[in-house]
Amino acid sequence: MLKVELGGEFVAELTLFELWSGGHTPNYIRWLVEAWQSQGPGTLRAIITNRFLKQHEYVFRDLLNVPGSVIRWTAIDDADEVAIEAARTRAQAVDSASGKASETAGDDTLLSLYWTLLQKYGRKFPSRHILLMNLDEYLLPLSAGRAAPADLSGIFFRPNYIYRSKAVSDEFRIFDVVQEQLVRRSLNHPQLRLVFSYVPEVAEGLHGRETAKVIHLHNPVQLPTRHASLVEKATIRSRLGVPADAQVVAFFGFVHPVKGLRYLIEALARLRGAGRQRLHLLILGGFTSLALPEGEARAFREELAAWTRTCGVASHVTITGRLPAKEVSAGLHAADVAAFPLTAGATTKSGALLSAFAHGLPTLVTAADPPDPELVDGATVVVADRVRDVDALVEPLARLLDDPALRHRVAAGGRGLAVDRTWPRIAAAHQELYATVRKAEHAA
Repeated sequence: MLKVELGGEFVAELTLFELWSGGHTPNYIRWLVEAWQSQGPGTLRAIITNRFLKQHEYVFRDLLNVPGSVIRWTAIDDADEVAIEAARTRAQAVDSASGKASETAGDDTLLSLYWTLLQKYGRKFPSRHILLMNLDEYLLPLSAGRAAPADLSGIFFRPNYIYRSKAVSDEFRIFDVVQEQLVRRSLNHPQLRLVFSYVPEVAEGLHGRETAKVIHLHNPVQLPTRHASLVEKATIRSRLGVPADAQVVAFFGFVHPVKGLRYLIEALARLRGAGRQRLHLLILGGFTSLALPEGEARAFREELAAWTRTCGVASHVTITGRLPAKEVSAGLHAADVAAFPLTAGATTKSGALLSAFAHGLPTLVTAADPPDPELVDGATVVVADRVRDVDALVEPLARLLDDPALRHRVAAGGRGLAVDRTWPRIAAAHQELYATVRKAEHAA
């Protein structure tokens, strides 16, 4: 194991910077840690916040954080964390008139602070390579060519300019143009080696145009270790208030108008009206998100509940709200089929869809434009060929519920897609790419 002492602190082979504390990052770090323990060429260090440690204690569970350990982690100073929280609060200030997040100087302050902390802790804890778990937060200084403490790689999460709807205001259009320029200039930074993205359009749109290599990594999914028995399934349903003999259609994910649940609720009402009296809809997921702030989220939940009453199915729709991951998994185990009636169509970029696949659920999706080539009607999913259309949902959902052979076939096909996207495989692929970069650096 290579450890070079420098200024009283060894040089880590790879240092992860995570100051964001959200999204996929905690799971990603956990699996990188596990992969590194068995295959890593030296020490992996993580620079994180105290909030991260409190919210995601499982990431470093059962690991020793002592000199000589393969995995080390360090929380930033309390004063730095207070500064981050204050800057984040300013950046997320809400305009009381519009109810939308303000684009203020506070955001610039937050991004500058991230870079300042990268410099501070990158020098305090030297490393041969740095992985930025959220590259988006460092685009401004990278695009300006500012020197980093070591060579870098990063995960690019929010490429708004690539996938945002064209029907946007001039303000957002200007923001997207600026963001694209920042991304392309950042990819020419002399120290940036690899950029990872879960969005294939990002990798395809940037591949080969700049200095840094852009890699598409599949959206990762956690496979359940076991499936619920019939007794466990009945117990879970009872806990959720779902009838034991119901035919349960599950939706999972953040609840938002673009998820198409109004159409699914009406389709449920039509199918029940046609004699399917055991049909029940289970909506697993919270409403509040970056895309739907708390006030809007509360209003939409009330709107959705009112729509179930209007459709006459209020007692046949269970809305759980946000649940811990373990309870979400239990809810998916309790379902018979899954449905994702997204108004823009579904693709395998959706972590929620992959979770349904991982739980062995035969799944209905609406078709995207262009369609996802891996979502094949009758093979990996059942496809509703139109979005925002109740009629388009009713027939394929009835077909899925009526045909056991079809359910078995698409459940197996969907699970096959999930198996290729497990956290261990993503972490291993990441580590292989990193090893390639390090080999090239040594050769040079």
